[in-house]
Amino acid sequence: MSTPFEQVSEQVTKALEPLVDQPLTQRLLTEASALRDRTVRAQEATLAALNLPTAADLAKLERRIKSLSDALGDITDRLDRLETQVRRMEKADDAES
Repeated sequence: MSTPFEQVSEQVTKALEPLVDQPLTQRLLTEASALRDRTVRAQEATLAALNLPTAADLAKLERRIKSLSDALGDITDRLDRLETQVRRMEKADDAES
């Protein structure tokens, strides 16, 4: 049994199917897509003019911060291992003395 949302979705799909192949519908969909693209570019240009980051800029920054965090974690782990080795060497030297 389907949910009410699925039922409505199916009914809307059936009702709109005849329109999909119509040239006017195709042209409207193409124009809507182009308008969306122009809107996104205008938004990005506006944010750049205001010196504000776009969502893509923030995602890129997030990836860079994650990469730096991972690298810093690796360095911390290596330093911990090095510190452990130095302490062992110091204990060995103290034991020989």
